Amino acid sequence: MKVWIDDLRDPKDYGYPDATWVKSAQGVWNFYLNLQVKGLLDEVTEIHFDNDIGPGYDGYYIFTRLESIIAAGGFKGLKKIYVHTSNPSAAQKFMLAKESMLRYGIEIIRNHY
Repeated sequence: MKVWIDDLRDPKDYGYPDATWVKSAQGVWNFYLNLQVKGLLDEVTEIHFDNDIGPGYDGYYIFTRLESIIAAGGFKGLKKIYVHTSNPSAAQKFMLAKESMLRYGIEIIRNHY
């Protein structure tokens, strides 16, 4: 399962027609809880992030919560995290976790727009 976290870019326009599109921090939380209740958390194989996801928390905040869940043993099927952004400083913050995520078998890939 692929998850696309972005409030503006439609995943279909970027070659991911089968991705679940989540458009806000609240939406991410609801989606996460739904997956957890259904026992599908480990079915997520890719997560695509943009730092700008509308009002409230930014994508990096969500990313740091994801790191905590991974460290606690969640998202066992996750193999790739994509960072989609045109904001160089935001992208660099995501990329700081590249080496630590490799310990969990997760590759972080930056796509600059």
